[in-house]
Amino acid sequence: MTTTTTTTSYSNFTPSSKARFHRDTARLLRRVATELGLSKGEYDLRSNKGGVAVLGEVTLHSDTLYLQVGCSFGEPVVLYRSCEGRKDYHGGANRYVPYARFVSDLPACIEAFRAVL
Repeated sequence: MTTTTTTTSYSNFTPSSKARFHRDTARLLRRVATELGLSKGEYDLRSNKGGVAVLGEVTLHSDTLYLQVGCSFGEPVVLYRSCEGRKDYHGGANRYVPYARFVSDLPACIEAFRAVL
């Protein structure tokens, strides 16, 4: 999957850029789930658009992986960690990947996600 979206195109938090961020990110997270061998019923995909001053976040939550894409210090970032079930919201140690790397090198990121399962 090739994408031409840059992180800076999301940084102004307009309604259209926020909608595009949530749509593009949900698409990438569905691909991550597929690559990790997760079926539709084995994970939740949530989108929280937040208020006008924030980008919000998109979350993939399975029984063993919590992966959330949101914004930190004005830049989109991917947080991931192990978890013990879909009611576990604190799980293992937080790990981070810059969103630009997530978009540009998804296979390497998927291997990093797989390592915490």
